[in-house]
Parts: sequence; structure tokens; C-alpha cells
Amino acid sequence: MADEPSRKAPLLRSHLLAFLRSHRILFGFALFSATTATFVAIHLGFFSTLFIYLPLVTICVPALMILDVIDARNARAWAKRRKIRFGLCLAWSAFLLLAPTYPTYGRDSYMSAPIPRLPKNETYFIAANLYDYARHLPSWTKQMDALIQHLGPQNVFLSIYESNSHDKTKAMLRDFEAHLERGGVRHRILMETDDRRTAGWTSDGHERVQYMADMRNKALEPLRNATKVIFFNDVYFEWKSIVRLLNTHNAEYDLACALDFDGIGLYDTWVIRDGCGHRTKEMWPYFSNDPVAVDRLRNDQPVEVATCWNGVAAFDSRWFLSNNPLRFRDDPRCAESECFLIGYDMHVKTSPSRPRVYVNPQVNVAYTPENWLYYGTLKHLSITRPWRVVWEDWIGYRLFGWVSDRIWLKDETCPLEKEGLVKAGHCPLDIGHPLVPLLIHDDAVQAIRYACGPHLRRTSPSLIVLPIELSDRQIQVRGLSTPADDLILSASRDSTAIVWRRDPSSSSPASAFTPATVYHPSTRFVNAVTYLPPTPEAPKGYAVAGDQDGVISVYALEPTKDEPDFMLLGHTGNVCALHTTPGGAIVSSSWDHTARVWRDFNAAFELKGHEDSVWDAIAVSEDEFITASADKSIKLWKQHKVVQTLPATGVVRSLALIPDIGFASCSDNEIRVWTLGGDLVHTLNGHTSFIYQLAVLPNGDLVSSSEDRSVRIWKDGECAQVLVHPAISVWTVSTMPNGDIVSGASDKNVRVFSAVEERWAPAHEIKAYDDVIAQQSLASHDVEQVKVEPLDALKVPGKKAGQTLLVSNGDVTEVYQWDGSVWQRIGERAEAPSGNAATKTYFEGKEWDYVWNVALEDGEPSLKLPYNVSENPTVAANRFLERNNLSPNHLNTIVEYIYQNTGGQTLGGGGEQYSDPFTGATRYQSNAASGGSGPAASYVDPYTGASRYVSSTSSSASAPSSAYMDPYTGASRYSGQPAPAKPVVNSILPYLQPVLLKEGNLTAMRAKLQQYDDHMRHEISTSALALYPEEERAIDEAFSYVQKASAGSRPTKPLGNAHIDAIVGALDRWHASFRLPVLDLARLVVAYCPESVQAPGVKERFFSALFKSAEFGSPWVKPTAKPVEVNLMLVFRALANVMQEGAHTTEGSWLTQVLQLTSGAHYAELTANQRKGRATMLLNISCITLFNPLPSSARSVFLGMILEAQKTESSDTESAYRALVGLGNLYYASKQQNSPLDAAQTAEIKQVVSEVASRFSEERIRNMAAEISSLL
Repeated sequence: MADEPSRKAPLLRSHLLAFLRSHRILFGFALFSATTATFVAIHLGFFSTLFIYLPLVTICVPALMILDVIDARNARAWAKRRKIRFGLCLAWSAFLLLAPTYPTYGRDSYMSAPIPRLPKNETYFIAANLYDYARHLPSWTKQMDALIQHLGPQNVFLSIYESNSHDKTKAMLRDFEAHLERGGVRHRILMETDDRRTAGWTSDGHERVQYMADMRNKALEPLRNATKVIFFNDVYFEWKSIVRLLNTHNAEYDLACALDFDGIGLYDTWVIRDGCGHRTKEMWPYFSNDPVAVDRLRNDQPVEVATCWNGVAAFDSRWFLSNNPLRFRDDPRCAESECFLIGYDMHVKTSPSRPRVYVNPQVNVAYTPENWLYYGTLKHLSITRPWRVVWEDWIGYRLFGWVSDRIWLKDETCPLEKEGLVKAGHCPLDIGHPLVPLLIHDDAVQAIRYACGPHLRRTSPSLIVLPIELSDRQIQVRGLSTPADDLILSASRDSTAIVWRRDPSSSSPASAFTPATVYHPSTRFVNAVTYLPPTPEAPKGYAVAGDQDGVISVYALEPTKDEPDFMLLGHTGNVCALHTTPGGAIVSSSWDHTARVWRDFNAAFELKGHEDSVWDAIAVSEDEFITASADKSIKLWKQHKVVQTLPATGVVRSLALIPDIGFASCSDNEIRVWTLGGDLVHTLNGHTSFIYQLAVLPNGDLVSSSEDRSVRIWKDGECAQVLVHPAISVWTVSTMPNGDIVSGASDKNVRVFSAVEERWAPAHEIKAYDDVIAQQSLASHDVEQVKVEPLDALKVPGKKAGQTLLVSNGDVTEVYQWDGSVWQRIGERAEAPSGNAATKTYFEGKEWDYVWNVALEDGEPSLKLPYNVSENPTVAANRFLERNNLSPNHLNTIVEYIYQNTGGQTLGGGGEQYSDPFTGATRYQSNAASGGSGPAASYVDPYTGASRYVSSTSSSASAPSSAYMDPYTGASRYSGQPAPAKPVVNSILPYLQPVLLKEGNLTAMRAKLQQYDDHMRHEISTSALALYPEEERAIDEAFSYVQKASAGSRPTKPLGNAHIDAIVGALDRWHASFRLPVLDLARLVVAYCPESVQAPGVKERFFSALFKSAEFGSPWVKPTAKPVEVNLMLVFRALANVMQEGAHTTEGSWLTQVLQLTSGAHYAELTANQRKGRATMLLNISCITLFNPLPSSARSVFLGMILEAQKTESSDTESAYRALVGLGNLYYASKQQNSPLDAAQTAEIKQVVSEVASRFSEERIRNMAAEISSLL
């Protein structure tokens, strides 16, 4: 009997195993049901397939496998059915083990990715509203404290509003407040004592929304300054995910939200709307009507939406800190949520643009710990990936998504939901309406047109018939921007930017657009213009203009002002193109070899890597860009780093984004279409000369403007239509949202072409326009065809748009072009006149009208420049530069040289003044005002480094072969010898006219001075050094005086002692690094108003301040600091400007002081620009000594400085030449004034002159040396 129990135990186990074996299916079902019921009970009864999947995978399948193994072990044999079942379970287990490698949702999960690095200098205002949260508050405060420590306690302000909780929330918040105080965290925790949450208070939706809005606004009250505002609901979160939220879209957003979950799925579905305003649903994939959004959800990438909140929301703080700040509110028409209303208000404020609103799927929050466990953790584990793919994606979405759509996507009850988005200019809530096209550049480098529902079909373009001409120009239109159907922005070489607005009351389309505002950003060329979307401070947006000085001026369209609201300084050369992004960034390109990205009117990125001028730069996304350059390359950028470089066949002048494909570029007369991955899609040929600008129509077709007098429309890789212009060049083209095309040309006109008959010009204007085109005279190089056809040839349709046809009509050869539907007469062919028929020249096996020898730099060998008068000068100049591998920056001078030396012989030019679009070279004008009188200063702008003096001298039209060279300046270095006659060397000495350096960038100068003054004024340590009120007024008056005088209208009232004292005061007080704009102003003041420094004592104070600024008398330490180096250059230039007529050398000792101090700056240690400035000063002193003899002591110092320069200079011919002319003047004056130099000085002069003549090969230097030698 003792063994009875021991026998019963195995028997019991045996019976139990037998029962389980025979009822294994029942057992599995019971186990599954019990586990599922447990999960459902934990989840408060809500049902989810995730709760079925997890127990099935983690419990049921392993249990069945264990039973099979035990059963097989006892039976010592496997039944066939058991083998199949075990094999399936084993395969399932293997599948789960391999699940982490499943690629659908991204191989590298963001959960294991490093925490993103946030931008520097960001500050954060965190607001939270809590109620009865004691159960969950320990977790919340722990994560909040970790977030604050990561952001930096000094960068955070925490504001909590507690609404009279009934549990221990208040006591716990007091403990948390003490913890914050110990950690030095700025905070305010406001605890309510009145309870507005009475029984049934949620039944009145309006009352609830009003209460919630008041509560959130109270949490906002301490907000004073921050860059980001973060709102927290009472949710479970992880601090790392909030960092990811703050970094959404590289921290460039207006509103970024998490995804919040409760129960079956997504919670805030009454707030979040997709890009078209559709409601979302609680079940995956939430945005069921937007496949692009679903794709981005799968890849855990931010999704652009219309509105959102979702538990945690991060705002750009400007929405709450502007003059018209955003605040939470209620509305009787919409009782759903104050969070929806704030998103609605954001759309209203930015209309017709849209705010940048994103949902970040990497950030999941929940309202209970159970939901946080499921949706914040379990759902993102590798083991759940198969469930997400099989059940959520395939079964729930693809097979039965239409069922959940019917349940969740009901008509909205809030009238504002539809009204708000429609009012803001976005697509309505109805499914299928496309959103405004938007390019999204994802990690796979693909361009996607963001659309809700089906894409618009591309249809064949209607023929665009006739333009409306807008003529309010003096010089050529260089830039256009057409952001809306009723708005055109244009930029011109007349130094203006014009805002054109459509007058809805106008009965005539031809007068529909009128100039609304004229801006004057610069006194020089304005070459680029664009439109910046609205901000709270500028509800109508901004006009952005870029000028030749490298300055970008930003004007609010309303209210209008004469002065720009912002000036963006940084480029050191001509700004040739401007674009903006939907997020409000400005992208600029310049001749300084760089492109720049500006955000919030500050520099964000400098795209530096090209070896030559950057002609265009466009944005693919907020941090991805493409640049085109004269170095024959295209670069793709990620922020400021080059991602890829694409080669080009020539100078790349323009770029344009093409939806669904990539982008287009143009080089010479060829267009190339690329994918964003760098693959070539199409090569478009048809233009017969340089292409200057590209644009894209709303239907995706490409538009180009060219030197060949035309705008062309391209569809599916072919030219679909040609729009001929009565102008030599069409510089720029742009497209309107309604499909109209706007062009700007060299004949001063802006033209609007439309395919809609209601917008055509009247019939008589159509005929007049056709007549003007038909009367053009075209050169042979403008016409592709050589054979002349009879008139009957016009009866045969053309083969392609742009095809030309020569037709004989009596004694006239007419030129026709097929525009896509009819033959249009575009002019008459003119026979090319010869430059000199009797003296044709052969070069490289071809006969030319002219072959010149040109040298681009002194000392460089001459190069052959061939030219026929029948060809386009720009073509000839580009051919010359490319054949000799020279920089395109020489293009303007080469073109100008051709026109000077052909006497302006052209074809088809008429009286039109023609300018190169990128260089400003005047083609049909043989002389132009130079920057200064006398020798041409190779002036370098101290703000931009751009050379402002463009050599431009007079040439006689009757003697086209004589290349004129200024004997004093050598202004024309391109000294060809087209005529066989030897030029006559004229006598130069005495040279009487001082060289005045009057060119200056007043706009940049004034802005820089104001910037420095503001900087000192707002720093406690330097506030006493800022300008005094009377100095500010005096300096403003000085700028106004110089501005008027430089424009040719010199004020009657000269500047006086107060103005000089203001300049002297700033120079005395300001640090060397801040003196630059003051010195430059001083240089211009003495140039345009020399009498301002003539009063007794003023001149001495002025010179003393100049010498202090250049730190004369201080130890000469090399290398010199950059500010000191620039200041010294400007001091030399200011001294040169003082030395003009009326500066008497016999008054006082000022000139002796100038010579003694400046002689201390040893010539060998000076930079090239400093040498040139000093040589100009010496030349000007020699000019005034011809009338006012120098004292003997001063003359000895003066002679020593000139001889030092002649002995030392070996490379800069301009400095050597100016000093040599000064030496000649000095010796000439000594003889004329009966005050000869001694024998030793004369001998030294003779030796130095001989050495200079042998050292430099330039003819003007040798002629001057010979003339001086003849005087010795």
C-alpha cells in the first residue's frame, strides 16, 4: 500500500497527457480564448487584431509544438498529420526569427537610430494641461525631466496649468516644482481652485471647447521668447520621441504633431486632416485616400497634413509672438475642438499659401499605460512586423479598407472644416480633388507629385496666340516671378523692381495689368526677383529682389514702403537668380561662385563648391537643392554638402523642377531633362541660340526663353509651339497658375501669353504685333535653312514647331517659322555686310571680316578673336572663350570689344539697345560712362569684392578698325590691331585731371553701418560707442547728399563741419573691425563735396581720423588683420579723392603730414589694392602740384615714394602706370616752376624709368617712359 501513491502520480500524468493528445484542438482553442479574453479585459473590452496575434505567436504555437514533441516521444512514431502540423509550426517559428530582416517598414528602425541633433541656439517653451493625473504623473514627470535635461535647463521654460484635480495631482506637482527649482529650470505651475468641470459639462460641446481654449491660453501666458512651443496633453510619452518630433523636417515646420492612440487605434481623428482636408480613420493606414501619405507612413517619414494635434504638438513660436498672435478660441459653428480651430486659423493667416504642418509617425503617444505598451512599444518590435504587413496592410487596408472608410469617413458636422480649407485656397474636402502640386524628395531620391486622389491628366496645350504687352521700362527686363494669376513681379536693368497687379474692373485684357508698386533696391542693375509666401507680419507676402551689388532686398507687398523690410548681405557678386520654397526659405545664386539659402531672413546654408559663377539654384525640398554653374556642372546638395555632380556640355544658365520626373537644365541652345537621381531622360534641341531661362507650366510642360527671339513650349520631349518676339533676346520667362506664360525681353516689355481667348488682346493689336514681327531683319545665322523655296512651299505644313522656311517673294527673302499650326512670317533675311571687303582675313582655314589680337591680362600672350559681322556677337565671344578655355566672366568685355571695333555693325538690330543678360554688356552702344574720371580704377567693393569699373571707352563708328586705348588709364586692355596703320603716340604730360574714385555701393554701405551701430547699441559694453542722435542725422544727410550727387543732381547746400565731425567721431570711437562703412562714406564725401574738409582745422581732424583708422604709426605687424588691411585700402582711396582741384598744397602742413605718414607703409608690404590706391593718391598729388608747388621737404618724400613704387612693382601694370605718370608730372612741374631736381635725383629717375620700360611690355608704359626720358 505504501507504493500506491507513487503509482497513482504517473498514472495521472498519463491520463492527462492522453486527454490533451486526443483533444489538442480543443485545448489550443481554449488556451487561445483564455489568453485573448485576458488581453481584452486588460484593454477595457476594445478589440484589436494585435491582441489576437501576440498570444497566438507567443503562447499557442509554441505550446502546440511542445505537445507534439512530447506525444511523438511517447509514441515513438509520428503520424502524417502530426508531421504536417509540426512542420507548419516550425516554419512559422522560423519566419518569426527572420522577421527582423523584413524590409517593408525599413531595415533600420528609428527606435534603434541615434537621437537626432537639434539646431543650435534653440529655446523651448513647454506647456501642459493636467487634470486628475496622479496615477500616471510619476511616469510623466520622469520623462519630462529627462527631456528638459537633454534640451538644456537653461533653454527651457515649463508652464503647467492644473485644472483643480480631485486626486493627489496637486501635491505631486508641488514636489515636481521643488525639483525644478533645485535644477534651475524656469517654470510656472498654476493650480486652479475653481472647478468648472461640473456634472454633464461635456454635453455642451461649445462650453467644453471654450473651457479647453481658456485653459490652454493660460498655459501660454508666461511665453515671452522662445523658438519652439510644445503643447502636451496628459499622455504617456518617451522623451527621445519628443526630440524626434522637434526635429521633424529638419526642424523646419509651423506645426509638427505626434500620433496619439487610445483603444482601437488613432485617437484625435476629429482634429487631424490629410493634405486635402479629408478626415482620417482610427484604423491603419489612417490616410486611406492618400497613397503618398500611406507610403511615407510605412517608411516612418513625416506626412504633410492640413491640421493636427494628436496629444503632443510643436509649433514655431512666431505664431504666438507676432503682432497678431495666434490664440486658442471657440466658435459656435464648430464644437469639436479648439485644436482644430487653431489649425484652421493658421490656414486663414497664411492664405493663399499654406502652413507647414506635419505628422511624425516616429512619435507615438497614448492615454493609458496599456495603450502605450501596445502602440508605443509592441507595435514597433520586429516580431510584430508580419502582423503589420499581413493584417493591417493587406487584409485591413487593401481588402477591407473600403468598409472602414464607410464607417469613419463621414461628412463633417463642423461647417468651418470645409470652409476653412477652401477659404485658405486649398483643395476642398471632397475626395479626388488634387492638392497644389508639391515635390517631395524622399530617401530614394524620387520626385512625387503630392495629390489626394487621382492625378490630373495631361492634355495637349491649347495654342497660345497673343500677348498682352506691359511697357513701363527704360531698360531690359531681366527677371520675372508670377506667383498668382493676378500678380507679376519684374526686375530690370533700370534699377527697379515692379509689382504688376491685374485690375478686375478693366474691360480690356491689354490694360488688365498695371504697375502697383515700383521698388528701387539699388542704383545699379536689378537682375533677379521672386515672391516669398506670406507671414503673419506680411499677409500678402514679400517681393524679393537681387541686384548687381550682391544685395538681396525684401519688401512686404503690404503695407508698401520705400525701404526694404530686410536686406540680406553675404554675396560678393551679382545676384543672378532667386527662388523661394514653400517653407519660406530664399535660395539665391551669384557670380561669387556660391549659392545661399536664407531662412527667417538669415543665412542658413552656403553652397560652396563651384569653380565659377552660379547662374541658378533651385530647391527640391527645404534642405535639398540643385545648382547650375558656368563651370559646366550641375550639383545636387543635401543642406550644404554636395551629394552628386552632373557634367554639362557648356555653361548651365537655368534650372526648373518638373513634376513626376525631376528637373531640366539648359546649356547653350540645348535643354536636358534629368531625374533627381542624375539619369538623363531627354535632350531637347530646337533653339538656335543661347537659352536663358526655363519654366514649367501647371500641366508639366516645359517653357524656355532664348537669344533666338523666341519662347518655346516643350511637350513629351518635342517642341510643341514657338512664340516669336519682336526683340533680339528674351531674357526671362515665367508661368502663372492659370497656365498663362509671361516673358521679359530686351525691348523693355513684359508680355503675357494666354491660351484662353477671353484674355487675348484686341484684334487690331494682334495684327500690329504680327506686323512688327514680320518686319524684323534676320541675319543668316538666325535661320537654319539655306535653300530658298518658292511661295508655294507655304502650303505644306511644317514638320515640327520651330522649323524655319526661306521663301522668295520678289526681291525679298522672307523668313517663316512653323509655330505648331501655321507658318508665321518672322522677318526678312538680311545679307551680311563685310567688315572690310577688301581685307578679308583667313584664320584656321576660314575667311573672317575681322581677326583681332586680344590679351585678357597684362603680360599674357595675345589670343586670336575671329569675327564676322553677320554673326551674333555673343556667339562669337562664347566661341572665343570656350576655344581658349577662359572664364565666362570675360563675356561682357569681349562682346563690348566686338561692338566697339566694328562700329556697331549689326543685323536686325534697328535702334534697339541690346544688353547681354548676364554681364550687362551694351551691344549697340559704343561708349558709356565710366566709373570715374581719369585712369580706370580696378575697384574692389569692400563689401562684396566685386569689380565695379567696367572699361568702356569711345570708339568711332567711322573707323571700326581702330581699337581705342586711353593713354592715361589703359582702360581697353583688349587692344587688337585690326587696321594696318600704326597708331600715333600722343603726348601725355602734363596730365592734369586727378583720378577720383567715386564708385560705391551706398545701399550695402548704409546697411552695414546701421548693422554695426545697432550691434554696439544693444551690447552693454559698447553701447556708449554707438552713434549719437546728432551724428545719426548728420550721417543720414551725408548718405543722401552722396546719393543725389552720384545720380548727377548735386545738392545746392554742401556738407559742413557737422557731417565731417560725425564721421570723425565714429572713426575715433569704433573698433577697426567696424570702421569699414564709415571709411567708405568718408571717401565718397570728399570725392563729391571736397569743400567739406577745407575749413580751418577740419582737414587736420579729418586726416588724423583717417590715419588712426589705418593704424599709421603703430608697429607694422604681418600678416595684417583683414579689417586693418581693408581700412588701409580705403584710407588710400579717401586720400586720393582729397587730392583734387582746390586742394592747395601751400596751406598749412597737411600735405607734408600725409606724405610722411603714408611713406611709412612700405610698398613691398602692401596688397595689390592698397598699392593701386596709393599709386592713385600719388598721381593726384602730382596733378595738383602742377598748379601749387610742393615744399622742397615734401617733394623729396613724394619723389621717394614714387621711386620706391617703381623699383618694387613687378606685376600690377595699373599701379606702375599711375605712379609713372605721377613721376612724369613731378619732373615736368619742376622744370616749369624753375625748381629743378638735383643731379642725383635726376640720375635716379633716369635709371628707374629705364628699368620700368624693360620690365613691362605694355605699350602705354613704354610710351610714358619714353616721354619722361625725353624730358630728362
